[in-house]
This record gives sequence, structure tokens and C-alpha cells, in this order.
Amino acid sequence: MRDSDIVANALARARRWLRRGARAGHTAEPAAPSALRAVGIWLVDQCDAVRPSGVRAPAPPSAHLRRRVLEGLHTPARPLTGPFPAPDPWELLRPDPEAPLAAAEHVSTGTAFGTRTGGTAEEVERWALVLRSGLVAAARFRDVEVMAALVRASAFLGRAEHSVVTSAAMDLAAQQRADGGFGGQPRAGSSADPDGIRLPLTVSCAWSLAELARPGLTATAVRADHARAPSAGMEREGADGVSGVESPGNKERAGAHHESGGVRG
Repeated sequence: MRDSDIVANALARARRWLRRGARAGHTAEPAAPSALRAVGIWLVDQCDAVRPSGVRAPAPPSAHLRRRVLEGLHTPARPLTGPFPAPDPWELLRPDPEAPLAAAEHVSTGTAFGTRTGGTAEEVERWALVLRSGLVAAARFRDVEVMAALVRASAFLGRAEHSVVTSAAMDLAAQQRADGGFGGQPRAGSSADPDGIRLPLTVSCAWSLAELARPGLTATAVRADHARAPSAGMEREGADGVSGVESPGNKERAGAHHESGGVRG
């Protein structure tokens, strides 16, 4: 099976998982999880080959809602403060997820989700090398959250077709569960809510695979949103009733997403 077919299949399965959750017993779901589902489905639906023929797409989430959800998925466990120069690529080969997540956050913010390069060709290439180093380690440790963040950030740098990135995307797709979601049950003794982990993780993985299936997907949406509302705030703060969306890294990292199964600094 071609890589593009693997990605399309993974996205279709993720869409079914998200749609099932939206329909089955989630009528009283809080605003933040409901927003995550809506944005996840919207991301997948931007890849035309994924949406089943004859199935009408749900109403798209507002620009404000999309932006808050996508930014929330990029929030690192340890917020960045001050300058963040490109680290030594070797540092990202360690099992600690903090450095690669911070690097992915910095690149995603610095490029504004791929709408600008944010640095010289030399700086961009250095960051691309940093991200690839992190991907090698994330694949080795089967860290789905880190793989998703780094694949996405690499796409924002225009490196979606690099062999390391596409290989990592295939590894990411291989970690998808049989039901179409990502992540599994928390380990024994963990107080983590499995749905609370799986939902943001599944949306994060779907977002990364969607960027591979349709490079520039997020950048296109961001530019269109700004064209309609140049004031960047787009809509009144809190207009969608979403007070915040946690990244999966801010949940208990002992959850099953660890199971096998401006870039200028």
C-alpha cells in the first residue's frame, strides 16, 4: 500500500472514531471536548479523498474556535519563556519528551502554522534537523504525542516530504488503535481518564496526518481566516464557550500514548 493510501485510511478511521464519539452518548459533553471533536472532524474533512461520498460535512467550527483548539493542542507541559535557540540535535535523542515538544511548539508558533518561514534558510534547516532528530527518538520510544507534534512542525517548515518525516508518519499511523482512535487504557494505578487522553491525542494525530495528506492545510485556513478578519482576534474572546483545551501532554503522560500499540531563536 502506498504511503498516501495509508495516511488516507488512517484519517478515515480517525474520522469515524470522532464521529462515533460525537453521536454516542455525548449530548452533555463539555464545551472543550466537543470543540476538539468538531475541529478534528473539520481537519480530516479538508482532505477530500477521506470524506465518504455522499456524506455531508458537519457545519465547520468558527475561525475563533479552530484557532483556540489548535493552539491548545500545541501547549507544552512546560511553557516557553524567553528566547529559545535551536538546541543541539543530539539533545532530542534522549527519552525525555519535554525538549522535542518544546521544539515543535516553537517552530509551530514561529512559522504561524506554516504561514511564514520566520528565518534564514540556514536557521530553517537547523530547526528541520532538530525536528528530525526528535522524530528518530520518538519513533524509537513509540511516543505518539511527540511524533504527532514533530511531524506537524516539520510540515510547517516545508519538510513534509523528507524521508524521516514520512517514515515517522507511517509509524504514527501504525500506532492507531483498531477502533480508529489513538492511545489506549491508562496503566494500572493511573488516575488518568482514558477518554481525556485519547480525544486530544487522536485530534493531534489526525491533524499531523492531514498536513501530510494536504500540505499547507492549516496555513491555508489561517490565511483565509485572516483575510476575513484581519484583526487576528477574529471573534470575541470566549464566544464559543471554550475556556481552554489541554494538550495530551498536560494529562498524565503515564497514559497509553506511550504504549507500543519566527523559528529564529
